Formats: sequence, structure tokens, C-alpha cells
Amino acid sequence: MLRKMTAFVALTIFAATCSASTIIPGTPNMLRETVVLGDVASYNAQDDPDNVVVTAAVAGGYTLGEIVVRGTVTDNGQAGNWISDADIFATFGANTIDLNGSTINGNNGGVGDAVSNAQAASFDPMDPAATFQFYEQFDEGPGGPPTGTADADNLWTAAELDLYDDSGTPDMVVNGTGAAFELGTIAGDTTMTFASGTNVAGGWDEWTFTIPADAQFSGSFLNIQTTDPGTDVIDTELGIFDSAGNFIATDDDGNAGAYSQLTFGDDPLATAIGDFNAVSGADGATLAPGTYTVVVGGFNTTFGATLGDTIISPTSSAGDYDLKITYLVPEPSSALMLLLGFVGFLRIRKS
Repeated sequence: MLRKMTAFVALTIFAATCSASTIIPGTPNMLRETVVLGDVASYNAQDDPDNVVVTAAVAGGYTLGEIVVRGTVTDNGQAGNWISDADIFATFGANTIDLNGSTINGNNGGVGDAVSNAQAASFDPMDPAATFQFYEQFDEGPGGPPTGTADADNLWTAAELDLYDDSGTPDMVVNGTGAAFELGTIAGDTTMTFASGTNVAGGWDEWTFTIPADAQFSGSFLNIQTTDPGTDVIDTELGIFDSAGNFIATDDDGNAGAYSQLTFGDDPLATAIGDFNAVSGADGATLAPGTYTVVVGGFNTTFGATLGDTIISPTSSAGDYDLKITYLVPEPSSALMLLLGFVGFLRIRKS
């Protein structure tokens, strides 16, 4: 297959501003009261009459948003016991909530493992005599009425519940500022384009270009890559959109390291250009002629259905990168030779 020699074009690019969407974290729920449960031995399966039940007054008067279980759980030495079996079943009047998995540590034989695990809820917890049953998901103790703490599976120390309301606000998506770069038309004569960019946390860059011919025929392809410029390290994400702003494809770690790659077309020699993971057509067997916008963002970037739906975390990865666009289209004579070769192959097969 005939190709033109690869041309390396360094571009001088003027940037304009563009809109990006960033996430502004919301506010947390407010701590309203703490229910002190104390030191408690946990024995048997849920609703066993020998389980310890602590009664406490809960003031309430607000909508409960979450319960955070705090304290320390210690394995009491029963064979096969896991401290993650220790749980609390809470009853606030007509409302109940199983604080299942309140001990977030899953190991056995643990001593003094701290607990701090949130459980969502949505009701007014007001109850002058709320009850809290300490139980085990799996009972490894001797069974029967306990004769003392030696029969317990797990031992709670300074157990308490922090009750939060639901006054918190969700994360907000707001417009931010990025950079827009216009690359113009990229000739289909095996042009390789390099361009340098820098991403700040919560920002993105838009690179707009036009390709004049389909990247679909044998011997043609379009690769879009971020690469290490040798000055900084950034974990990039790529997204590509058509001229109407509609999403086409995205990639996170398709290139070496934490860099990205998008590739369209069908070129059997794509892997021979010396690029990591350069598998042609991975993001589409064809890309029609037209104008496209590539968004370069840091991890974590979420690409939506349209360009305007893109969301970038305010703490996204930041740093320098090189953007490389490789657009190869064989000369007409090369395409003709490929077609004639294919027809000849068919004739041979028929004879």
C-alpha cells in the first residue's frame, strides 16, 4: 500500500475561552443529637430474647437524614467470629432501621476496631423510649442464655449514635472556564499534528478541527491521543463530539501511562506507527467528513450526551499534556490499487 511521507506540523495556536461544567460540593447534613449507648456485649442473632436492648430518649423534632454509628468493637474470641457481625437494630416509635454492617471492618480476631459508618434514613426520630438491640448476623457463641460477657461474640465500647438531619444540599453543577483551540482543516496527506496544552483542576480544553474525507476505507484512520510532554504528569480523559455537540466516544487510559487515545477507521498498519495501544477502529469503524471537537479533561471527567453536559470535578487531575492527531488517508492511486487487488483476489477465489 502506498503512503505519502509523514509530515510533522508544529502549530502555533491562539486560545479563546469556552464554558465547562464543574461540580461545586454541597453542604453536609447537620448533627442534631447523639444517643449514648455505652459498653455493650453482643451475643445472639436478631430478636433473640437474650440480646441486650438499650433504651434511650431521642428528642427528634427534625427529619432524620443519616445515622452514624460510633464506638469500638472487639472480637471476644469465639471460634469463627467476625467483628463485622456486630449490628444494631434501632426502633424510633413506629419507625425502625437496621444498622446492618455498622462495623465496617470485615476481619476476624480484631481488637479495638473503631466504627464510623453512616446509614441513611428519612423520618422524625422523636421517641422518649427509643430502643437499640445489639445482635449478631451470625452467632458463634455457645448459645442459650448468656452466663456473662465470656459468652459474647463481640464487645462494644463507648457505642453511640450521631443523628443528623436532612438539611444538607446536593452538589451543584456550574459553568467554569476552559480554553478553546481551533486547529482548522487537517489534510488527509498523512499529517501528524502536535499541540501542547495545560489543564488546571476543574478545567478543560476544547480542540476543534475538520477532516475532509471519511476515516473508514482500508488504509485510512484517525488517531487522537494525549501524550506525556516530558514536563508534567496528568491523568487525562478524552471525549469527542460532532459539529452539533453530540457525544461520539470517550477514553480514559487508552494510551501509555494515564494518557488517553481515541481511534477511528480501518488501517492494518495502525499498530506499526510506534504508538502504545494504537488499535485502529477501537472507537468506530468510520468517522464521516466534518468538524469535530475533542475535549481534554483531567480525571475525573464525565462526558454527557452533549458537549454542554460534560461535568468535571473541581479536584480533577491537572498538568501538561501533548495532543497528537494522526490522520492518514491513502492517495487515490493507492485506494485504486487496493480495490483492484481485492477484485483480483475475488477472481482467484472463483477460478
